Amino acid sequence: MKIAARRRLAVGVVATTSALMAGVLIAPASTAAANGLTISPNGVVNTQTQTLTFDGTDSRFGFGGNATFTRIGTSATFEVPIDPDPDPTSLDRADAEFNFADAGSGLGGDGPADAGTYSVLVEGEGEGSPASGGSDTCVSCFTVLSPGAVAVTSVAPNSLRPGQSGDVSILGNNFERGSRVDVLFPGTDFVDSTVNANNAPNGTDSTPDTSGITTRTELKRRVIIAAGATAGVRDIRVTNLDGNTARCDGCFFVSGADLTSVSTTSAFNDPGQALTTITFNGTSIAANPVPRLEFVGNPGSASRTDLTVIGQNVRDVTGTSVTADFDLANAAPGPNAYQPQVRGDGGVVNSCGCRFTVIQRDNRMPTLTSLDRSTDAGVQKNLRQGESATFSATGTNFSKGATLLFTPPEGLTVTGA
Repeated sequence: MKIAARRRLAVGVVATTSALMAGVLIAPASTAAANGLTISPNGVVNTQTQTLTFDGTDSRFGFGGNATFTRIGTSATFEVPIDPDPDPTSLDRADAEFNFADAGSGLGGDGPADAGTYSVLVEGEGEGSPASGGSDTCVSCFTVLSPGAVAVTSVAPNSLRPGQSGDVSILGNNFERGSRVDVLFPGTDFVDSTVNANNAPNGTDSTPDTSGITTRTELKRRVIIAAGATAGVRDIRVTNLDGNTARCDGCFFVSGADLTSVSTTSAFNDPGQALTTITFNGTSIAANPVPRLEFVGNPGSASRTDLTVIGQNVRDVTGTSVTADFDLANAAPGPNAYQPQVRGDGGVVNSCGCRFTVIQRDNRMPTLTSLDRSTDAGVQKNLRQGESATFSATGTNFSKGATLLFTPPEGLTVTGA
């Protein structure tokens, strides 16, 4: 996130509606089986909640039913409950509303439905009544589309030692429930088999999480590193079931010896303040070390790279410690939002299990005094549906990572602050 000036904040705002997204949908015609099941609409973007109408010949939905969507070419499925149809003249026709941005639970189930073509089986609920039971199918009759290309921007925490495991957050865009994470040797397509990043996170306990682990913009995964893994930098690649893929070069490290402590674990972000001196301690500091405070919190519409603070005036280097100065004026505040880290020659990283906190004083609450559309003459705050524009926010006490929050937030996306 880039701050234009200490009191001015430039952001991109996009106005969208689900109807606009649906308007760009181009789906193939339904291919119905002999018993005549059709689905309307027969395609959807996996960011939408959509009402589907099922029209069959043998199914009876007087007491509701269920639709099973099976992706062609894989075994991936998701279930859509069908509402009861009380109309005795149309028992073979019923509706179902489904959120295609959250198609299930657990690893491989939670998250947006996978883009691709699906066959569908519908079954009426219950048996022994003219109003219930029966089934219909159609083959390659429904399409799920992605809104765009996959992107991978950061991983946090971005390092683990051989023999360790830990939960990480991978940020990007257009992830899906079937997204696969590969850890690659840098600059190659060779997968490091000693690093497994396709595990459900444990969250706050030892039980794997089942919900909220995959969203369109974040993958929460548990990374397991074998004891024999070689220290150094790695690339991260994410691939969806339809082959849509992206990588983040140098986003992860198999680290060397851990840092054991830092001389201070918090500091203020007052504007104009002096540099903050911090000493990093460990058992085997990397050669030619560069200390840094790696941002591992939620960056909002910024990037973790932009919010990371690199040490200056590196000095007093020994095998077990190194000292540097950090410019924390207007740094992004947050409890435990930074991980102390040292990067050295050969991609070797020393990371600390500890965290560093940047504090913004209570008397420096941010205020917003105006919001101007900088692309038009004068002051213009309106934004039309489907339009993107740059606005300048003016106020006081902004820090790095500041962004705009709209009330209500529906239909507005803030990018690139």
